Amino acid sequence: MKCMSGCPGDIKLFGTKKYEETSQLCVSAYHSGSINKDGGEFTLSLSEADRIYKSSESNGKRSRMKKGKYNFIMGFGYILLE
Repeated sequence: MKCMSGCPGDIKLFGTKKYEETSQLCVSAYHSGSINKDGGEFTLSLSEADRIYKSSESNGKRSRMKKGKYNFIMGFGYILLE
């Protein structure tokens, strides 16, 4: 997947390393460190949902905590460019 540069200021971002399904995709990738402020390409993996998503601050973005029952979680990875 690919995101362009810049992340919105008012965001839906729930979780740390693993993000709740309603979290904004590119902001989650940036928060996880998979892309930088210039955007970039990353891998996305989906897996069974957690019940609690912890809050944290990373790359100048603060995620929020969220509890409940969800369908899936999003995880991110780097794409190494040669």
